[in-house]
Amino acid sequence: MIVDPRAKVHATTGILPMQELAIPPDQYQQFLNHLHFTFLVNPILASTTAPNVPLPAETRPQWSWLRLQANGHPASPVDDLRQPDDRATHAYTPQQIQEGWLQVKIDE
Repeated sequence: MIVDPRAKVHATTGILPMQELAIPPDQYQQFLNHLHFTFLVNPILASTTAPNVPLPAETRPQWSWLRLQANGHPASPVDDLRQPDDRATHAYTPQQIQEGWLQVKIDE
């Protein structure tokens, strides 16, 4: 069964009364505080360092850009992502098509 560890599960059988089950927070809280999520971004037009990517306005998570180098090894994460603006940019060179992952770190 896949459940949110913070939620309670109600177990019901045909014979016994309904039972409410919960995982104690001390068994999962430290893990959830250091959880990282990655989202595939494929393809994106970017500069040679990092793409301009619209990100949520929340200030708590830290976003990084991850990509593979030409030799197939992962490049070091780029943390200085910039929000795109609504103005045209004509001096945006060199441009390249990149494939990579946006990673969000929710460290508390």
